[in-house]
Amino acid sequence: MSTGLRRGEALALTWSDVDLTNGQLRVRRNVQRIRRELIFGTPKTTRSIRTVPLPKHCVRALTQHRDQQERERKVAGKKWQTTPGQPDGLIFTTATGRVTDPRSLNRMLTILCRDAHVHRVRVHDLRHTCASLLLAQGVDARTIMETLGHSTIHDDARHLRACDGHDPQSSR
Repeated sequence: MSTGLRRGEALALTWSDVDLTNGQLRVRRNVQRIRRELIFGTPKTTRSIRTVPLPKHCVRALTQHRDQQERERKVAGKKWQTTPGQPDGLIFTTATGRVTDPRSLNRMLTILCRDAHVHRVRVHDLRHTCASLLLAQGVDARTIMETLGHSTIHDDARHLRACDGHDPQSSR
């Protein structure tokens, strides 16, 4: 939610894509299910290939996650194996090192919403929330567009119109 990444972009991130010292990540690939296979490819558009700033709470969470993943790797031992075509060093993996299926992320979010007794949201809805939060913090529409990896401000207009008093056209 803090970075506005698409589901497949987040699941395709590797540790080499993340600079925890400078608080940023590079979106360079995505993963999607095509028929029965998880396929890594390039992001949706050329603007989708981007560098995104990481808030401090994300840097802390990723640092903790990296340590936890290293412990899981040691516990898994020889069972820690990647799938064919999977880049090395994925950030979000199964307990045995395989790529996380995008459908699993949907299921995890559904369970989290249920357990928290909140309205169910889709993973993609978190991108909209990111745009709204950035707007509420006074971030201009062009920066929001670039953060989300959209090609034009028009892609964000319908999300930004929901916020009172904002005219997405004014930031061009």
